[in-house]
Amino acid sequence: MAGGTERTEALDLLKTVLVAGMISAHCVQLLAEAPPGWALGWAGYVNLVTFSGFLLAFGIGVGMSRRVPPWRARLVAVLRIWLAVVASSLGYQVLVERMPLTGGLVWDVASTRVLFGWSEFLTAFLVLYLLLAVLRPWVGWVAVRPAWLMALGVAGLGSTWVTVGAFWPMVGGLVGHREYASFPVLGYGPWFLAGLWIGARGRGIEAGEVALGAAATGVFLLAWWGQGWVPDRFPPSVPWVIGAGLPLALYVWGAGRVSAPGWALAAGRHVLASLVVSNLLIFGARAGWGWPLHGGWAILGAALALFAVVTLWGLALDRLGRKEVA
Repeated sequence: MAGGTERTEALDLLKTVLVAGMISAHCVQLLAEAPPGWALGWAGYVNLVTFSGFLLAFGIGVGMSRRVPPWRARLVAVLRIWLAVVASSLGYQVLVERMPLTGGLVWDVASTRVLFGWSEFLTAFLVLYLLLAVLRPWVGWVAVRPAWLMALGVAGLGSTWVTVGAFWPMVGGLVGHREYASFPVLGYGPWFLAGLWIGARGRGIEAGEVALGAAATGVFLLAWWGQGWVPDRFPPSVPWVIGAGLPLALYVWGAGRVSAPGWALAAGRHVLASLVVSNLLIFGARAGWGWPLHGGWAILGAALALFAVVTLWGLALDRLGRKEVA
C-alpha cells in the first residue's frame, strides 16, 4: 500500500477477498448437504482468518484516515450497524431456526443480550463502532505509537481468559461468552491495532511483520498438534486469535501488489451491505430449499452467484454515492 488511490484500492481488494471467502464458507456451512472434505477444510480456514481480517482491514482504514468524522457521522455509523445486527439476527432465527417472531425474540436481538448464529461478528463491530464514537479523537495518537499499540495488544490477548455467562447487552461483543458463540472485540483487538499501525504509517507490510505473522501461525499449529484438536474458537483462545497471522500478512502484502478493476471491488467498498445482503439471501435459500447444494461444483457456483449479487449491490450503492464510515 503506497499512497493515495493505490492504498485505497489495496484496502478495497483486501476487504473484497475477505467478503468472498466469508460467502463461500457460509454456503458450505448453511446450504451444502454432506459437503466434501476440501470444502469443510476451506470453511475452517475462512473461520480462522475472516473476522480477524475484517478487524485488520477496518484498522487499516481508520489508520489511513487523517480526519475525525463528526459526531453525527459516527452515531449514524453505529445506528447503521445496529440495524444490520437486527436484520441478520432476526433473519437467521426466523428463516433458519424457524422461530416465531415474538416480542421476546425481538428484545433479545435488539438489545444484543443474546447473540445468534452467523450474525455474532456484527455485534462485535457494533461494540467497536460505539467505542470509536467516543475514542476516535485519540485513535490517531495511539496509531503512531508502537509501544502503546503493543501494550494494548498484549492486554487484549490477556482478556481472552475473561469470560462471562450473564446475558447483558453487547457483553458478548466485548468479552468472550460461555453460553453462545461470540467474537469479543477485546480478545481480537490486536488485529485492529495492527491495522491502525499499518494504515497510519503510510506504507505496506514489511518482511519482519510477515515473519511475525508466520511465528503467530506457528504457535497456532503447535497448539493444534500438541493438544490434538483445533484451539478453542468460542470463547477464543490466544492461539486461535493469532493463528491467522501468516495468511493475513500475505493478504495485505498481495493486496498492495495486485491490481483489479474498480467495479470488481464494489463488495469491498461496501462490506456491511455485502455481509447483510449475502446473509439474508443464504438464510432465505435455506428456508426455501433446505440443503440445496450437493457437491463441490454446486457450492462454487452458489458462492460465485452470491458474490456477483453483492458486487452489483455495491455498484448500485456507488451510484447512489453511499460510503461506509471508517
